[in-house]
Amino acid sequence: VPLARCVRQVEVTLTGSRWTPVEPADAHADAPPAAPAPLLELKGLTKEFPVHSGVLRRVVGHVRAVDGVSFAVRPGEVLGVVGESGSGKSVTGLSLIGLVPEPGRVTGGSAVFEGEDLLRASEARLRAVRGNRVAMIFQDPMTSLNPVHKIGKQLAEAVQLHRDVTKAQARARAIELLGNDSHRASCA
Repeated sequence: VPLARCVRQVEVTLTGSRWTPVEPADAHADAPPAAPAPLLELKGLTKEFPVHSGVLRRVVGHVRAVDGVSFAVRPGEVLGVVGESGSGKSVTGLSLIGLVPEPGRVTGGSAVFEGEDLLRASEARLRAVRGNRVAMIFQDPMTSLNPVHKIGKQLAEAVQLHRDVTKAQARARAIELLGNDSHRASCA
C-alpha cells in the first residue's frame, strides 16, 4: 500500500525493493529534538480472506488483501493512505478498528495505539475506542452520514454513545462541533 506522510518530507532512496530514508550529511549538526513517541504504530499488518470453490464452498486457498503494512503516526501528524482501487487501503483502516467481518482475519502484525495493541483487543474494548479515540473517514459518503437525518442529531448520537452525558449535553456538544449557534436547527 503506497503511503504518503502529509506533515513532513523525507528524502528516500530505492534499495532493492525497499524505500529507505536518506540522512543528509549534516543531519546531526543542528538536529531538532527527538520526535515524540508514535500515537499509533502499525507493524507488519497482514490480513487474509479465504477463497472458496465448488458446490460445498470448500476453502481452497487465501487471498492476502494486506501484506506487511507498517507506518507510525505521531501526535499532531496526519497520514494519508494512497493507492489504486483494491490495493488494501480500506481493509487496512478497517482492520485497525476491528471492522472487517468474518471470514477475513488478521494473520500477522500489531497496531499499537496509546500502548495497546488494537489487533488483540476484545470487541468490547474496540467499541470503547472506536469513534471515541480512533476513527476512520470512509471514502463512501453513504457510510458516513445519513442524508435522511439531521447532521446534529447524528453527531449527538455519537457523542452519547461514547461519553457519559445526557441528551441535552450531547446536543450542546454537537452544536459546538458544528461551529456556532446558527446550526441549532440541524440538531433538533
